[in-house]
Amino acid sequence: TGDKLYISTADARLLEVMVETNAVRPLARLPAPLDAVVPDERRERICGVNTAQNKVVRVSLRDGRLSLSASVSGRPVSIAVDPQSGLSYIACAEDGSIVVLDGELRTINRVKVSDMPLLSLALHAQAGRIYVVLPLAPGRHGIMVLDQATLRQVDLLGGDYEHPLSGLYEVAVDSRSGLLIGYDRGSWISIDPTLRSLEPFEQRAGKAFTVRFCLDHRGRRIYFVDPERNTIGLVSPFNLPTVN
Repeated sequence: TGDKLYISTADARLLEVMVETNAVRPLARLPAPLDAVVPDERRERICGVNTAQNKVVRVSLRDGRLSLSASVSGRPVSIAVDPQSGLSYIACAEDGSIVVLDGELRTINRVKVSDMPLLSLALHAQAGRIYVVLPLAPGRHGIMVLDQATLRQVDLLGGDYEHPLSGLYEVAVDSRSGLLIGYDRGSWISIDPTLRSLEPFEQRAGKAFTVRFCLDHRGRRIYFVDPERNTIGLVSPFNLPTVN
């Protein structure tokens, strides 16, 4: 969210971090660690997935209680929530499916979108698009573009780029510009899904690594997990062109 980060730790804690003061508040003790979490501010809750246990859970932001859980087969690895409808969209690594859950975490749709394992997804609800990161070939990853309503593929990004996206595992959507933000082999990159162009915009010192991150659209900041230092890093501000 704009002033808080929510982090799931390896010892199954859910933490709330105030970004301005770096104050950390334990929010919940979970039955198991979550591999991905996403806040649903409008409904005051956190949704997350546990890949090994094939679980989707919901935690109340009011009291930190585990309010709901459901089973989703196929190794769920990533989750996004539509802020208007409250529907959850889940990428499953094992069978290449996207699963749609309603507000009670009941499955209302499941569509196989690829024969390849899905790595992550991002939702741009304003544009009605879902962006799915997946391997296209050995050493080359891509981004499948799906229509949010039908889950049908409308485009595929990355297959024809001069420099293969071999280190891209996750993207996020900058709501102001509509650009996709990712981290690939030591550089932050932006991808224009309309023009199908890719531009690096920030170099990071040190070894390349697979990074988990989120965007603060209002503050124009990127927060990322640095596994080398076991810390949360910050790129601020990030300046991107506006897509007309």
